[in-house]
Amino acid sequence: MVVGLGPSDASMLTAGTLDCISSIPHRVLRTAVHPAASAVPDATSYDHLYERSDNFNEVYTEVVDDLFRRARAFGLVLYAVPGSPAVAEHTVELLLNRAPAERVVVEVVPALSFADLAWVRLGVDPLARTVTVIDGHRFPAEIAGRRGPFLVAQCHSNAVMSDIKLAVSDAVSDPAELPDITVLHHLGLPDEQVFPVHWSELDQCVAADHLTSLYVPELPGRVGTAADRLWTLMEQLRVECMWNAERTIDSLAPFVIEEAGELVEAIAMLGDEESYVHLVSSDRAVVHYRQELGDVLYQVLFHSVVARDEGWFSFEDVISGLHKKLVHRHPHVFPRPDFDPGEITSSADVVRNWETIKALERQAGGG
Repeated sequence: MVVGLGPSDASMLTAGTLDCISSIPHRVLRTAVHPAASAVPDATSYDHLYERSDNFNEVYTEVVDDLFRRARAFGLVLYAVPGSPAVAEHTVELLLNRAPAERVVVEVVPALSFADLAWVRLGVDPLARTVTVIDGHRFPAEIAGRRGPFLVAQCHSNAVMSDIKLAVSDAVSDPAELPDITVLHHLGLPDEQVFPVHWSELDQCVAADHLTSLYVPELPGRVGTAADRLWTLMEQLRVECMWNAERTIDSLAPFVIEEAGELVEAIAMLGDEESYVHLVSSDRAVVHYRQELGDVLYQVLFHSVVARDEGWFSFEDVISGLHKKLVHRHPHVFPRPDFDPGEITSSADVVRNWETIKALERQAGGG
């Protein structure tokens, strides 16, 4: 049984939650660091997992593993989480996804969330404004390509607040044009604070904790890229998907060949009128081509996350290395003192020069 402790103290617990707490003797808290945690007597917590790991995805996976062990051992287990079990609570999402395979029934009891109080304090109708609720830990990835507005949860430390600030202020030409953010701190408690702050002061305006959130109005331009969101997803899959976690560069190698072959087939279909008929229209062929490009990119991401786990290099290293290589092998586009761009007058010259530079790079131990 999953219950929520609400956004504040025990005064905001629902009757349904209180009934569950009193009727289920085996009780577990995701964290005891919450104003309403005292309403769950004789409960153990997973705070020790947070203390030994900085990777929340790993912590969440361990929490869910343990909950299923407890369910098999005790039958009925009460699992209490901050806020609402249905809002920004990744452990509950993992529980529900794995429950069928584990043959465990997971019942979720509704509760108030921090968002319920936030809308009241802000005077904002989230449907009218089309507000997106996002996780502060994944802020750069989740706002990629979007303008807002956003309600940002999980702003539990000033380090997270600093990352949020830099994700936006470093990506715009003039930070002075950014709108003020609203800080929502300890909603529903006697020391509640709701106040506006400029981006430049975000990580210094309050002692952020697990009851701190932010409201970000519409930004003057889109920040970040879809690639940021994709890499964040890849990291999550590496930790939370058993198949992904077991992959090595050797076990991935056949998929690289397979996906490359399917991409070549998709390219052939683009120029094959008979394939157009088979795919109904040329639009379908283009969509197929796009999907196969994505599958090849997935292999690059997969190898990059495995390499990172091995301590070899990061995805950023792959990107920066490619950028450096492309600049170096196109001296006719990016001039440098040791090269006369007048030597390149045709595509054949470009290819010949590329191979020459490539050979020199290999002699120097690169390329």
